[in-house]
Amino acid sequence: MDINGRFNPNVGVGAYLKNEKYFLSLSLPKILTPDRLEENNGTARLGMDKVHYYLAGGYDFSVSESVVLKPSALLRYVNASPISLDLTALLEFNNRIDFGAAYRLDESVSGIFIFKTEWMNLGYAYEMALKSAVHNIDNGTHEIMLYLKL
Repeated sequence: MDINGRFNPNVGVGAYLKNEKYFLSLSLPKILTPDRLEENNGTARLGMDKVHYYLAGGYDFSVSESVVLKPSALLRYVNASPISLDLTALLEFNNRIDFGAAYRLDESVSGIFIFKTEWMNLGYAYEMALKSAVHNIDNGTHEIMLYLKL
């Protein structure tokens, strides 16, 4: 099959429901699974995308006048791969600082810090592997987030 240079379109679909206290989302970012050529160390091989399914939700619980508990979950599924589940819990203080942790089922743990202003969010997260082979050779990952409200 000659697919070199062939047009390979794709399409995704999703739904996002948001309220002041909760959110729920479902998405399928790549619905089509076109054949394509991939290069791996100088060797061409036929690759194929798989459909990814994402389901997420969260709810904000008021703990006090200035503290909000924000738990959320993200479920990922790709055919022929294990299901992935992320559980996150943040504590929001005075609508200015979020501090919390995340757990990816049997894979990793993370610490999260976000500073918020009227026009910007600045965040930092550190993730560390748990049981994988990477755990012994990796010192974890650092992530910096900048969100501008224009």
